[in-house]
Amino acid sequence: YGEIRGDSLACGRTGRCARPTRGTLIGRITVSGLLARPRHVHDTPRPPKGNDQWHIDGMKKNGHMSPFQLLLGVALSSQRDDDCGNLLVWPTQHAAVAEAVQRAQAAPPGASSPEDEWRGQRPTLPAEGATQVRLEPGDVVLAHQKLPHSVGLNRSPHIRYQVYFRLSSREYKPAKAAERGLWDNWRVGAE
Repeated sequence: YGEIRGDSLACGRTGRCARPTRGTLIGRITVSGLLARPRHVHDTPRPPKGNDQWHIDGMKKNGHMSPFQLLLGVALSSQRDDDCGNLLVWPTQHAAVAEAVQRAQAAPPGASSPEDEWRGQRPTLPAEGATQVRLEPGDVVLAHQKLPHSVGLNRSPHIRYQVYFRLSSREYKPAKAAERGLWDNWRVGAE
């Protein structure tokens, strides 16, 4: 269901909103007694998350902010509608984030507070740029590691389940990532 496209995000089909049941086969993953009913549902409206609540995986783990290349997510529960705890992404912003990581690495260590891994270079994302990814159990999302993302609010009565894998090519060198292209060692698109 997934493919790599120029906008850095692709996902599978969508369908009706329903939780997977015990014994449901999702690709090679079997859900067996893993899901539980939520003990309570929040009825109090929550404001939407701000555009500053995004991240890239691995940004706080090391100085280069590039521990892997691709994020692969598999939906284990339905996120057919908005506000089901959907993955929020800012499509096409991976290039701007990669440039900001390069600037942060080039900035002197004292350029900002020690807690600021971005060294004052964290990009401001478009106010209306976030997209909620709608998924059904078994759908796959492939996203570049530099794609800014967040988890959305879950106003549904169901728990949102998702599993993520971090992928890199065999030749990938995390410490050298800023010096290389976003898609080095990956074939993008059909030949």
